[in-house]
Amino acid sequence: WQLMVPMALANPLAKNFAHLRAEVPHSLVDITHRQIGLIISGPLASAIIGAGCPLDLSEMPVNGCARSVLDKVQVIIMKTDEYTYHLEIMRSFVPFAGQFLRNAANQYEAELALNTTP
Repeated sequence: WQLMVPMALANPLAKNFAHLRAEVPHSLVDITHRQIGLIISGPLASAIIGAGCPLDLSEMPVNGCARSVLDKVQVIIMKTDEYTYHLEIMRSFVPFAGQFLRNAANQYEAELALNTTP
């Protein structure tokens, strides 16, 4: 499982999990700096991502999430609203993935602004 919470909730969440440790063995690891999030939005967002992703994103419900690939890069894709996707990508692959998405956007003659999240 991968939990994603706003930074302000990270410590309270960790404390809540620590209280459960005696009853439910688990490991909770902060991977904040492992990945970078890319936000892709607009009516062509699913087509642009779909240029390198085998998933049918039109079937993904809002608030849906799936692990897949974008070209050769492992990615977690979350659909946050009808035309917005949040992609979590390993930090070292972000330049490659960003260029792939720009090239795909050019094929649709779409302007692409990639917004990142830490």
